[in-house]
Amino acid sequence: ARMIEARRGKRPFERTLDLADAIATHIGRAPKDKIHPATRVFQALRIFVNDELGELAGALFAAERVLKPGGRLAVVTFHSLEDRIVKRFIADRADAASGSRHMPDAPARLATFRKSGGGVTAGEAE
Repeated sequence: ARMIEARRGKRPFERTLDLADAIATHIGRAPKDKIHPATRVFQALRIFVNDELGELAGALFAAERVLKPGGRLAVVTFHSLEDRIVKRFIADRADAASGSRHMPDAPARLATFRKSGGGVTAGEAE
Protein backbone atom coordinates (compact mmCIF):
# COMPACT_ATOMS: atom_id res chain seq x y z
CA ALA A 1 0.00 0.00 0.00
CA ARG A 2 2.85 2.39 0.84
CA MET A 3 4.53 1.60 -2.49
CA ILE A 4 1.30 2.28 -4.39
CA GLU A 5 0.76 5.55 -2.54
CA ALA A 6 4.35 6.67 -3.19
CA ARG A 7 4.13 5.75 -6.87
CA ARG A 8 0.83 7.64 -7.26
CA GLY A 9 2.58 10.70 -5.77
CA LYS A 10 5.14 10.61 -8.59
CA ARG A 11 2.75 9.84 -11.45
CA PRO A 12 -0.69 8.28 -11.74
CA PHE A 13 -1.28 4.72 -12.82
CA GLU A 14 -2.73 4.90 -16.31
CA ARG A 15 -3.30 1.22 -16.99
CA THR A 16 -3.87 -1.84 -14.85
CA LEU A 17 -0.64 -3.26 -16.27
CA ASP A 18 1.21 -0.29 -14.72
CA LEU A 19 -0.10 -1.30 -11.30
CA ALA A 20 0.55 -5.00 -11.87
CA ASP A 21 4.15 -4.30 -12.96
CA ALA A 22 4.76 -2.02 -9.99
CA ILE A 23 3.48 -4.70 -7.59
CA ALA A 24 5.55 -7.42 -9.26
CA THR A 25 8.66 -5.22 -9.08
CA HIS A 26 8.02 -4.36 -5.43
CA ILE A 27 7.17 -7.89 -4.23
CA GLY A 28 9.27 -9.85 -6.67
CA ARG A 29 8.32 -12.98 -8.51
CA ALA A 30 9.98 -16.38 -8.47
CA PRO A 31 10.12 -18.10 -11.87
CA LYS A 32 8.15 -21.08 -10.51
CA ASP A 33 5.24 -18.89 -9.30
CA LYS A 34 2.11 -19.65 -11.31
CA ILE A 35 0.06 -16.81 -9.84
CA HIS A 36 1.06 -13.20 -10.49
CA PRO A 37 1.87 -11.30 -7.27
CA ALA A 38 -0.69 -8.61 -8.14
CA THR A 39 -3.59 -11.09 -8.17
CA ARG A 40 -4.38 -10.70 -4.48
CA VAL A 41 -4.04 -6.92 -4.65
CA PHE A 42 -6.52 -6.74 -7.52
CA GLN A 43 -8.85 -9.08 -5.62
CA ALA A 44 -8.66 -6.84 -2.54
CA LEU A 45 -9.35 -3.73 -4.61
CA ARG A 46 -12.34 -5.40 -6.29
CA ILE A 47 -13.76 -6.57 -2.95
CA PHE A 48 -13.42 -3.06 -1.51
CA VAL A 49 -14.70 -1.10 -4.51
CA ASN A 50 -17.73 -3.37 -5.01
CA ASP A 51 -18.37 -3.66 -1.25
CA GLU A 52 -18.66 -7.41 -1.84
CA LEU A 53 -18.57 -8.36 1.84
CA GLY A 54 -21.21 -5.77 2.72
CA GLU A 55 -23.38 -6.97 -0.16
CA LEU A 56 -23.03 -10.56 1.06
CA ALA A 57 -24.07 -9.59 4.59
CA GLY A 58 -27.04 -7.67 3.22
CA ALA A 59 -28.09 -10.66 1.12
CA LEU A 60 -27.93 -12.96 4.15
CA PHE A 61 -30.12 -10.62 6.22
CA ALA A 62 -32.55 -10.31 3.30
CA ALA A 63 -32.70 -14.10 2.90
CA GLU A 64 -33.49 -14.43 6.60
CA ARG A 65 -36.43 -12.05 6.18
CA VAL A 66 -37.96 -13.54 3.03
CA LEU A 67 -37.41 -17.29 3.34
CA LYS A 68 -40.55 -19.15 4.28
CA PRO A 69 -40.42 -21.69 7.11
CA GLY A 70 -38.78 -24.82 5.75
CA GLY A 71 -37.18 -22.86 2.91
CA ARG A 72 -33.57 -23.53 1.98
CA LEU A 73 -30.69 -21.13 1.60
CA ALA A 74 -27.69 -22.11 -0.50
CA VAL A 75 -24.70 -19.79 -0.61
CA VAL A 76 -21.71 -20.15 -2.93
CA THR A 77 -18.55 -18.54 -1.59
CA PHE A 78 -15.35 -17.98 -3.53
CA HIS A 79 -12.83 -17.25 -0.80
CA SER A 80 -12.30 -17.56 2.92
CA LEU A 81 -13.54 -14.06 3.79
CA GLU A 82 -16.96 -14.82 2.31
CA ASP A 83 -16.97 -18.32 3.75
CA ARG A 84 -16.31 -17.03 7.27
CA ILE A 85 -19.14 -14.48 7.05
CA VAL A 86 -21.65 -17.11 5.90
CA LYS A 87 -20.59 -19.69 8.49
CA ARG A 88 -20.79 -17.21 11.36
CA PHE A 89 -24.16 -15.90 10.19
CA ILE A 90 -25.69 -19.38 10.00
CA ALA A 91 -24.09 -20.49 13.28
CA ASP A 92 -25.41 -17.38 15.03
CA ARG A 93 -28.92 -17.97 13.79
CA ALA A 94 -29.04 -21.75 14.08
CA ASP A 95 -29.21 -21.60 17.85
CA ALA A 96 -31.60 -19.64 20.02
CA ALA A 97 -29.86 -16.61 21.48
CA SER A 98 -28.64 -17.39 24.95
CA GLY A 99 -27.58 -13.89 25.90
CA SER A 100 -24.73 -13.00 28.18
CA ARG A 101 -24.59 -13.26 31.95
CA HIS A 102 -22.88 -9.85 31.91
CA MET A 103 -25.66 -8.08 30.01
CA PRO A 104 -29.22 -7.27 30.97
CA ASP A 105 -31.78 -9.84 29.94
CA ALA A 106 -32.84 -9.39 26.35
CA PRO A 107 -35.92 -10.82 24.67
CA ALA A 108 -35.29 -14.38 23.54
CA ARG A 109 -34.64 -14.80 19.84
CA LEU A 110 -35.77 -17.98 18.16
CA ALA A 111 -33.43 -19.81 15.82
CA THR A 112 -34.19 -18.81 12.24
CA PHE A 113 -31.96 -21.35 10.52
CA ARG A 114 -31.14 -25.00 11.00
CA LYS A 115 -27.79 -26.35 9.92
CA SER A 116 -28.11 -29.16 7.43
CA GLY A 117 -25.22 -30.86 5.74
CA GLY A 118 -21.93 -29.15 5.40
CA GLY A 119 -19.80 -27.33 2.94
CA VAL A 120 -19.04 -28.77 -0.45
CA THR A 121 -15.67 -28.19 -2.02
CA ALA A 122 -15.07 -28.26 -5.78
CA GLY A 123 -13.29 -31.33 -7.03
CA GLU A 124 -10.15 -31.29 -9.17
CA ALA A 125 -12.16 -31.53 -12.42
CA GLU A 126 -14.27 -28.52 -11.45
